[in-house]
Amino acid sequence: MPPENRSALNKIDLSACPCLVDARGHVVLLPKEVYQVLQEVVGAMRAGQAMTLAPTDLRLTLGEAAQILGVSRPTVVKLVEEGKIPYVKLNRHRYIMLSDLDKYRSSQAIKRKRILTELTQEATRTQTSDPSVQEVASALAAVRKERVR
Repeated sequence: MPPENRSALNKIDLSACPCLVDARGHVVLLPKEVYQVLQEVVGAMRAGQAMTLAPTDLRLTLGEAAQILGVSRPTVVKLVEEGKIPYVKLNRHRYIMLSDLDKYRSSQAIKRKRILTELTQEATRTQTSDPSVQEVASALAAVRKERVR
């Protein structure tokens, strides 16, 4: 969670050499990947947003996966049963690895982008005027429908 007084975050210079200095003055250089994570965290906190960092081998319940995807738990159950998201079964419970959920989200983002590009190209070919409200609504509905597939 960001601090109540976010003005202190503005004093953090993320353009300088990526390093940490300990209490004794020893400088520890940061790997590029660690520095990039710190930049994202500070940027989000400056915007008043909370951040969550989790290891990619983290096991998620289907409910937690649904929250991350922004869909219902039954939708995640359907995606798991259709084989669209891999899972592991421990005892009687199913879990999704965070890394697998990230792969699924990335693939869905690519599909959405492709569909929007195709819709835009089709609209450009077939129309010389702006689309109607109904056409925009149906295009958005098609993208939303593809999102949960």
